[in-house]
Amino acid sequence: MTSPKVFTMRNTFYTKDDLIYSDYKWKTYGMEDAKVSGLPDSTPFNRYKGVDILYMINITAQLHQLQYLVSGQKIERMIREKLPPYLITQTQVKDWIVENWRRY
Repeated sequence: MTSPKVFTMRNTFYTKDDLIYSDYKWKTYGMEDAKVSGLPDSTPFNRYKGVDILYMINITAQLHQLQYLVSGQKIERMIREKLPPYLITQTQVKDWIVENWRRY
């Protein structure tokens, strides 16, 4: 039995070059920083920080076996255009994406 793969910013399929929007703020975190590694938790999520967006796209893709660039773009659009402002933690955002995937 193998243990689940731990997510870090090293194992990403969606990169900064793939982002649709170009107005993100960029704060550098280490690739192993708890804010952008591991499973989503109660860490605050900021839809205007590029690293937060990339983390959410990539962790959601990994958890739900999404492999295509269009899936990452869909997640990005959902976050930027539809995500309710009262959802502020990584867990809340990830759960909202999953619950609303077919809707958008």
